[in-house]
Amino acid sequence: AELATSPAATPQLTIRATRRVTVAQYRRSVWALLRSKAMFYCVLYQLLTPLVGSIFTTAGPEVKQHWAHVRAVQNSLFSLVGLVLFSFGLYLVKRSFMHKSWRTMTLVTTILLNVIDMPFSFLTIFGVVRNPYFYLGEAVLQGIPDAVNFVVSTFVIVEMADGGDEGVVYFGADRP
Repeated sequence: AELATSPAATPQLTIRATRRVTVAQYRRSVWALLRSKAMFYCVLYQLLTPLVGSIFTTAGPEVKQHWAHVRAVQNSLFSLVGLVLFSFGLYLVKRSFMHKSWRTMTLVTTILLNVIDMPFSFLTIFGVVRNPYFYLGEAVLQGIPDAVNFVVSTFVIVEMADGGDEGVVYFGADRP
């Protein structure tokens, strides 16, 4: 407890003088940003991507339980591994992909996520492989491209915000 409160343990923070902004000025600034054509298309992308990309069959849970014989412990463990790979994907974007084209990365990861999904689903549905570990491998393999897609789509919309509006823009864009 002593280390956390000592001046040596805390970083040197500098206070930057900024001009005050009224609520009305802030509201006008955010409204002008939201009315721009570029922001309109980014928000449209953020809204339509989950709408189109989240179309799943209602038979999915039954395929997982009855055909692939996935149990709760296996599902939880593979979800955990998938989250670890998602975290690694976030790090990978930070380290290697920050200066790459966001359009190319969005296109590649969207196609890659669908290509990864196909063999696991088809081979399980048509009875070629009905192994729970094979079926759950899809969630693990999708971790890295899913992280790249998440970071890119979030960065694009936040980078469009004016200084000080980033939180509002991220909050609005992050809602499904």
